[in-house]
Amino acid sequence: MRTIEVRYLLGETDGAAVLGAEEMTDVESVSIPGSFADRVFVTRCFTGHAVTRWEVLSVVSLLPLPGTPVIVEVRLRAHVPYPPEEYLGAVLAKSQGRPSHYLHRGKLVEVDFGHYASQVTTTKLRGRAGVDPDRLLPGEMHKRRLGVVVSVGKARVQVVPVTSVLPDATDRTAFELSHATLSKLQFYGGNGKRGFVLCGMVETVSVDRILAPETARGRGHAIRNYRAVITRSELRALDVALTHGTGVCDYEAALAAKVAAAARAREIVELNARLVTLQAEAEAARLAGDDWQEAARSLATRCGASADDEVAFHRELRMLDEEGMLAEAVSIEEAGLSRQVDG
Repeated sequence: MRTIEVRYLLGETDGAAVLGAEEMTDVESVSIPGSFADRVFVTRCFTGHAVTRWEVLSVVSLLPLPGTPVIVEVRLRAHVPYPPEEYLGAVLAKSQGRPSHYLHRGKLVEVDFGHYASQVTTTKLRGRAGVDPDRLLPGEMHKRRLGVVVSVGKARVQVVPVTSVLPDATDRTAFELSHATLSKLQFYGGNGKRGFVLCGMVETVSVDRILAPETARGRGHAIRNYRAVITRSELRALDVALTHGTGVCDYEAALAAKVAAAARAREIVELNARLVTLQAEAEAARLAGDDWQEAARSLATRCGASADDEVAFHRELRMLDEEGMLAEAVSIEEAGLSRQVDG
């Protein structure tokens, strides 16, 4: 029978107090906090301590003696930030509000994505954790980091993470936040690092992973709130990067096509209005023509002439008038009459 014992110690000094221990019998392996390239935190409730969030300082696996358990020492430090951290889920529970009351597209938040794990077995003191879908796996977003809100639902928030690692120059799913935007944040604006938004890693997270970033200092004290937001130009860059991240066609081309389609739609509306006007004018002209023909027939009846001949005659007169020849024909007719009178 083999046993693995995980001991949690307060601090890194010799003789550090034991906060608590977990002993697993007939368990061949156990996951422990992994990579320490970044700050790693764990949540543990120890008897006699109100703190539940702890920063991991180190993890040491002790070589067991024959017949003794494998011992793993996890050295911790209480994480007591100021001002106190309150996840959005706790805020909503108090206010009975919705995430949309605090967040919208483009808001800057901090997200606890979790940490990678290592593995201790009864035959291997420490190594990379095997395939364990219950924990973060390589390639997945990890640690606490800045994020940009993409969309907000009733009980979920979609975010894209921010990294200081320079993305590939050909990566169209990423864009850089300006120094002016990062300067709104106390930590991220003063750590000297750049911020790149990774829209190819959009993720839906629980409100219990979201924190308000530290945005300012008032009277010497840190302030956390949900006021920080990216600029309009960055919102546009967010849209472009998201379309590339989801494999949609080129955003600029799609936007140009949308603008052209809107212009054509407005033109069609204008042409339809013009068509209605012309149809009304045509109908008015038709009615006027009907009245004119009726008057011509009435006059022909009174003069004992054929109505059709009279209509044809007036049509010829109108055509001559349109061609500017009516006045000339009248002049010729009057001259002929004048010669007859003189003769």
